[in-house]
Amino acid sequence: MPREDSLTPRILVADDEPSIRELFREILAGDPEDGPDRRFDDLERRLFGAEGQGREDSRPCELTLVSQAVDAVAAVESAVSEGRPYAMVFLDVRMPPGPDGIWAAERIRAADPGVQIVVVTAFSELDAQDIARRVPPADRLLYLRKPFHPQEILQFARSLGAKWRAEREQSAFNERLKAMVEERTQDLALANRRLQEEMVQRDHTASLILVAKREWEATFDSVQDAIVHLDDAFRIRRINMAAARISRKHPRDLVGVPMESLFGTEGGQAVRDMLPQAVETGQAAEVSLPALGGVFLVTAARVPEDAAGQPLTVLVAHDITDHKRMETQLRHSQKMEALGTLAGGIAHDFNNILGIIMGFSELMAAQAEPGGSQQRRLGQILDACRRARDLVAQIMAFGKGGDSLMRPLALTPLVEELMKLIRASTPASIAIDVKRRARRDVILGERTQVEQVLVNLCGNASHAMGHGHGRLEICLDDMDLDQTESSRLGCPGPGPYLRLRVQDNGHGIPAGQLERIFDPFFTTKKPGEGTGMGLAVVHGVVRRHGGCISVSSEPGLGSVFDVYFPLVAESPALDAAPAPKAPSGRKGRALVVDDEPALVEIGVEMLRGLGWSAEGLEAPNAALARIEADPSCCDLLVTDLAMPGMSGLELARAATALRPGLAAVLVSGYGDSASPEELARAGVRAVINKPVSPGQLERVLEEVLGAPEEPRVRPEE
Repeated sequence: MPREDSLTPRILVADDEPSIRELFREILAGDPEDGPDRRFDDLERRLFGAEGQGREDSRPCELTLVSQAVDAVAAVESAVSEGRPYAMVFLDVRMPPGPDGIWAAERIRAADPGVQIVVVTAFSELDAQDIARRVPPADRLLYLRKPFHPQEILQFARSLGAKWRAEREQSAFNERLKAMVEERTQDLALANRRLQEEMVQRDHTASLILVAKREWEATFDSVQDAIVHLDDAFRIRRINMAAARISRKHPRDLVGVPMESLFGTEGGQAVRDMLPQAVETGQAAEVSLPALGGVFLVTAARVPEDAAGQPLTVLVAHDITDHKRMETQLRHSQKMEALGTLAGGIAHDFNNILGIIMGFSELMAAQAEPGGSQQRRLGQILDACRRARDLVAQIMAFGKGGDSLMRPLALTPLVEELMKLIRASTPASIAIDVKRRARRDVILGERTQVEQVLVNLCGNASHAMGHGHGRLEICLDDMDLDQTESSRLGCPGPGPYLRLRVQDNGHGIPAGQLERIFDPFFTTKKPGEGTGMGLAVVHGVVRRHGGCISVSSEPGLGSVFDVYFPLVAESPALDAAPAPKAPSGRKGRALVVDDEPALVEIGVEMLRGLGWSAEGLEAPNAALARIEADPSCCDLLVTDLAMPGMSGLELARAATALRPGLAAVLVSGYGDSASPEELARAGVRAVINKPVSPGQLERVLEEVLGAPEEPRVRPEE
């Protein structure tokens, strides 16, 4: 509520006549001790003879009296600035010598729009409408005509004072109400702001949850391992895209169904069996899932409660099929490498034994009576030795790869040339189709071995089709293998390859035999039809050429063999440095060196039979000492390649340094030797593979002594 003093109305009276001002003072102020109400009542009784009823509102007023309009305006402006405005102003219209009351009313209204203005005038010619227009609003503008009755002044004062107090109280109430509303509004605004902040935070949290959910779903579906959620009844609750992709089914088709729909009956049982231990230990278990086409490393974890409050088991299956396949290929490769090493060592010893048997047999046959029984028997021995030599050659090709003289080799012309032989040896009922699609066909290889690969594969294909109608297809394609494909095939690494494909529509190979077809001496042919070395030799040759081989077969439909050779840029073979040329047809002194005494004896006998003056030694160190003591002791050095203490290559290098112009010939029981450059630097004119026949030795000596442009490798005959 407003203070009591703030509800005491202030009244301003402006009139130029002192008597009027005094009258207003007596009516509105009077003697303070009498009190205004009693004085007003007494005055009323004296003037009108009526019994006063007393004022309804006995509160006093504060009266200000001025004589000029200018003073009235100044008093109102001062009261407004002090914050104690007047409740009402009584203005005389004419107040000479200054401005009139209407002029003052306009300025007072401008200074205090809420003040009640009472225009007091004795003139009737005033235009009330003009005054109302000049001093709005009309409800705060009143007129009092002179002469007036004091009761009129009193009534004006009471009524306007009551109105002013009511307005003040209403204003105060409004202010309080406004303050309460503002306070409540502030509280509501604060609550609303907090609510908005909570809503923003909630929206932000919901957005983060949505983003996290999307990220989780993206991660869930981008993982390449199969992820499966199972309930306690082994029904699928959810799977990721990897599991769907492996199963070739849409995820929604698998939700709610038993896990056997995904893993198959056998795989489902395997998962059930491994789950308890996998959940308890957290260790992965290797599980075969035929329905998904491979072997998987499966881990399992228990989720006590999902969003629906149900327990879950989470399975993560990592496909290790390719890894297992590569493990198998690695074991197979290691096995083949071990067998190759063993075969190479055995072949070397066999060649030495065969060399002794064949050498002495040929020497005896040359001395036997022509057409006699002894010559026929020796001929049978030599035939058996040649068959054994061929078998040993296959073993060496499997184990060591044969000759090491690798040169750039174009396969397209090689295949075209071999087709003449293959067509001649293939039944006419089998159609042969050769497709040459390779734009690049140059590999680093040894021609004889590559020919052996193609002949073996085509021979096996022809045998698989028999004498009935069939089709043999040979294709050459060049391609680039990436890391994944090269690993799958078992090739050494990614890069450009030439693929040689041999495909037939024969009886095919049973699945149980596919893993063994490259094993030495394994064959599906009848006794006497094959040795079981063909595909083993092919595998060894391909491996030595830095390639790989794959086979696919289906019984009754045929087989496909794909051989991959690394492609190289075509370039000419490196020529060996020329060696000094010996006189054509020259027969001089020869030195034979071999750690096998019988082979030394045979070599000396063969050379003597060819017109050479020959001697033999069993130790390379002794041979080197012999040449060092007398460099002219020999014009020809025939030495074994592999000997204890010093190799034949080292002996040839040292001997030719002591005896320039010395012709050196290496004899190898392993079927391999050094590179052409190394042979040329060591002065080696030729390399002969054991076992050696007199005719073979004679032809080699004629060639190397007559035209020693480069070292020559002569296979056994």
